[in-house]
Amino acid sequence: AAAAAAPWAPPPRPALAAWATPPPPVVPVAFEGGDPTGPRVVLFHDSFGEGLLPFLAEHCSRLAAYEARLWEPELFDSERPDLLIEEWVERHFVRDAPLSDGALAEFAASP
Repeated sequence: AAAAAAPWAPPPRPALAAWATPPPPVVPVAFEGGDPTGPRVVLFHDSFGEGLLPFLAEHCSRLAAYEARLWEPELFDSERPDLLIEEWVERHFVRDAPLSDGALAEFAASP
């Protein structure tokens, strides 16, 4: 007789620590040559931000656009922006909200 097939189960979820691991460095899409008197801008965005790039670029002396949710402080030393813009769809506010150590411990201890 054939053995009964095991019931389907979803793959295991990664540990919370794996979710908090930052992704590898992201290279910006950079635009120069817009308004030479305009500000130097760094834009962090999701996929919706790509549509803004041509409209923003024409008003900036430099626009460095990063499709990334996490960023390193050293970025500001290299880009030296006059203005930082973050564009995220609302559903990312809860899912990708940074957690403090206390909130992370509370989340990990929750049922």
